[in-house]
Amino acid sequence: MLKVTKTTKPAGLAYPLNKVKEALRLTGYNEEDGLTATYISAAVSGIYSCTWVDLQTTSFVGYLDSFEDFTIYRHPVTEITSIKYYDADGALTTMTANTDYYYTLNGDFAKIHFENKPSLRDQPFDNIEVTFKSGYLTHFEIPDDFINALLLLVGDSHEMRQSFSQGMTWTEALMPMGARSILNNNSKRLIL
Repeated sequence: MLKVTKTTKPAGLAYPLNKVKEALRLTGYNEEDGLTATYISAAVSGIYSCTWVDLQTTSFVGYLDSFEDFTIYRHPVTEITSIKYYDADGALTTMTANTDYYYTLNGDFAKIHFENKPSLRDQPFDNIEVTFKSGYLTHFEIPDDFINALLLLVGDSHEMRQSFSQGMTWTEALMPMGARSILNNNSKRLIL
């Protein structure tokens, strides 16, 4: 199973601050822009945890212990940057796409198949590194349902700010019913 770690924090916000402020009727009021930006980022994280959909392009690295075909449970994966492995001598070696491995970005999740399976170093963990990007490239590509859910979550955060100032994060149980319904209808999550 692929163990995934974020390698870069996304630049900027997934959805423009001015558009969120307009939807929340906060235009002309700039004192809480930082707080609103934090709520936008928290909503993006909450949307991912409920749907496995990344609203913003982010780079990731995943680790495999051995060569096994796998699926990346994030959507939309836009690029498989590289696949590297530690060979029998412990040297990090880059694999060649369409020779050593094949992949597809079509469908809900990216899938990778290893054609060649060279010998790995004598260590049981993290012998293969997969770097990839997932998320919509611009806010114009984000489906309207997700924008609506994001606005509902940010609006709810503004209204319920005492709960969120204590370090709480979004869970499905804490989400407003409208946002939860939208996300349930658009979820890519599977029961594994």
